[in-house]
Amino acid sequence: MKKIFTLSALALAAMSMNAEMNIISMEKAVVTENLPVAVTTEGFVGAAPQEATATIADGAYIAVFGTFTNYETNDGKNMANLASKVKFMPNDSVLLEGFAQGYDIYGKIDAAKQKITINLPQVLGKTSAGATITCYKLQVSTGKYFNNAQTYVMTATENGLVGENDFGLYAATGSGGYAMMKNIECTKANGKTNITFNTQTGTIPVENPVSAVYDREGKKLTVTALNASFYGSYIPTVLTVDSEAKAMATKAGEVFDRYEDSKGKFAYILCPIEGQYLNPQGANKLTYTTTEKSTVITFANASGKQFVGYNSSGSQWSGFSPYPWTITLDFNIDADTTGVENIAVEENAPVEYFNLQGMKVNSNNLKAGIYVVRQGNKATKVLVK
Repeated sequence: MKKIFTLSALALAAMSMNAEMNIISMEKAVVTENLPVAVTTEGFVGAAPQEATATIADGAYIAVFGTFTNYETNDGKNMANLASKVKFMPNDSVLLEGFAQGYDIYGKIDAAKQKITINLPQVLGKTSAGATITCYKLQVSTGKYFNNAQTYVMTATENGLVGENDFGLYAATGSGGYAMMKNIECTKANGKTNITFNTQTGTIPVENPVSAVYDREGKKLTVTALNASFYGSYIPTVLTVDSEAKAMATKAGEVFDRYEDSKGKFAYILCPIEGQYLNPQGANKLTYTTTEKSTVITFANASGKQFVGYNSSGSQWSGFSPYPWTITLDFNIDADTTGVENIAVEENAPVEYFNLQGMKVNSNNLKAGIYVVRQGNKATKVLVK
């Protein structure tokens, strides 16, 4: 049984040494501690909440891996995300586009659209060197993979898809491992990013889904998978919103991704290009426009350009200059009432759980992590272990 604890940072604890313990009544008792400073979900908008439908929809997703290893580049991450799409095909077939290390994988969907079954082994494609990549089912408990016929099942949740807890996917070539993916979830996207990469041979337009949530009170917009177009990292990008000026800004010296290869560890920085020079400690400036149901964010520095890359040596930097670059969200961040807002206070209001992306989750199937627990218009943060 998972243990659930309220977050209690030292700084917050110092503000209130007499936090009361209480019991929130639900199907099973959950012990929580009131936060010294009230945490509410008023103004928490964007990706949530979504009522559980327990069915799978075609469209854009963010595939999130609790553990991700790319053996070809010697890149191991505790977590990673990739832009992905679920496409319904004839004869109950489903294409999970870009799902496995950027490669497509096929499955079968049941009549109720509640589960996708992936038959394995399955050939994904070829490496840049021409080696065939085959995907297998990984037995996480032993770290081995099955090379005989197996199935991997993705099940519908309120927010997207979740893979079998005790298994993952393992991709290999004839010469060894290619990638390992564990603890797989797919979150339904609520926006997209459009980027044009300018190269020596021409321009390359790229579109990828993103997931975004807006904390109205904190004036913070958190975008997940914005960097999937570049390196497939899990690190979210936080934008500070000035609704009066219709402007946004990244943090100064924003770490956009962390990467490790045979040459060492690198931090990729998202920063502005000012004149002919980079400003690695600068903040990117953005503007945005809204309609009733959407928000379009445009990266617009004085020069109109940004840089994404790492410090390769001394004053030398390596990376990309993407321009133009926009983010389109499926909600209006300036709307007065969106998401979890204006909830009436009720003593016997139902207890609801939301993840940090603002999406409603099933309290009977919580994974380890941080959640917002709401009852009426009151909320607390809890840590599930």
